[in-house]
Formats: sequence, structure tokens, C-alpha cells
Amino acid sequence: MFVPFLGQILHAFYSTLLRQQKCYWAIVWGQIEQVGLNAVPIVMLLNFLVGIVLTHQGINTLKDYGQLDKIPHVVAPIYVRYVGALITSLLVAGRSGSAFTSEIGSMILNQEIDAISVIGVNPIGMIVIPRIIATAIMLPLLVILAIVAGLLGSIFFANYLIDYSPITFLSTVQELIDLQTVFLTMLKSFLFGIIIGLIGCYRGFCVYSSAQVLGSMTTQSVVECIFWTIVCDGGISTYYAFLDL
Repeated sequence: MFVPFLGQILHAFYSTLLRQQKCYWAIVWGQIEQVGLNAVPIVMLLNFLVGIVLTHQGINTLKDYGQLDKIPHVVAPIYVRYVGALITSLLVAGRSGSAFTSEIGSMILNQEIDAISVIGVNPIGMIVIPRIIATAIMLPLLVILAIVAGLLGSIFFANYLIDYSPITFLSTVQELIDLQTVFLTMLKSFLFGIIIGLIGCYRGFCVYSSAQVLGSMTTQSVVECIFWTIVCDGGISTYYAFLDL
């Protein structure tokens, strides 16, 4: 079932690029607002708190070795490379992946998809493509905000707990993190966005009979989005390590 669905998406995307099919930019902008802008407060708050937790654990560990001045070396690379992107992707998977499934499933139950097809509009191009585009665009931007919030939480807590200078912390982070690392993290987040959009929309189209199936598919969508995001993150991290990136 998934392979034909993926083929329809690729065909619709190709047709859109060749302008053989209309690109519904109004829907894209609406999904950008829903997936990205509306998620900014919860993404930044959650990552700020996670930054505090990581800093607390790092301080407890480094204190035993008398290396408290190394706290940026512990928190910053981990957060920029892995934690920020993963936490944000899981949040978007639970928030937007489930929303895609429930929205599309409800449209199927209400026969809206059939109505769209009857008037000669491709449902994949109108419903699926804008959601995938919006998720792929906004997730890397959300990850950048997440990294900023996480590092701010770390700076705040390190200054509060061990009186670590924010200026020193920022200068150390600047030395540790280069543009290549940030670019690779954004590239990984872009792929996560495509995965979440694909699975969320696919499970929506798997709804066929009742509200009970809709609930089941919504749950399955969240689980699969989280599972494949973590699997993909592990694979990409291993590949980066192999290339010494």
C-alpha cells in the first residue's frame, strides 16, 4: 500500500514542478502556520527545559572530576548534533503527524476526498503535497529555534548554579560548533520532516470505515513517525560518524 502511495506523491510532485498541476500555495502557507508558527512556543519551552536538565546532569558528573569549566563542551555539541533535532522532531511527529492523519481520515469519512476527485482535482496534489512541503520547510527552522532555546537554558542554569559566565559559555560554543555541523543538523531535520509528513498523510488515507479506525490510524501514525524518526536519526548519526563529520 505504501509504495503505490509514494509513487502517487512523486508523480504529483513532478507534475507540480513541471506546472502540469497547480500548486496550492494557500494550503501550503496554512500548513506552515499550523506546523511551524503555532509550534514555536512549545518547542522553545520544551528545549529550554531540556537544556536545563542536560546542564544539571553534566554539572553533577563533571563536579566529581573538578572539570566544571568543561560544561559547554558536554552540552553544546550533543545538543546541536543530536538532542535539539530529535526532541523537536518527536514533538512535531506527535503534534502534526497525528493532525495530518486525523484531518485526512475525517475528510475520507465525510466523503470530501471523493468530492475533490469528482471535480477533477488530484487529492494527493491538493492535500498531501502541501503538508509534506510545509513540514520539510518548517522542521529545520524549528530545530534552529530549539537549539537556541536549549543553549539558553544551559547558559541560564550554568550561570545560576555554578556562576559560569554567559560570555565565556557563548565563546566556547562558538569555538566548538561550526557551520558544517549546523548544516548537517538542518539537513537531517529536513529528512525528518519528509518522513513525518509522508507517514502522517499515508495513515490518513488508510482510514476506510469508521471513527474507531480513525483513532487507531492516528495512534499508529504517531508511533510510526516516532519510530522511523529515531531509526533514521541513528542511521544518519552512524553515517556521519563513519565519515568523521
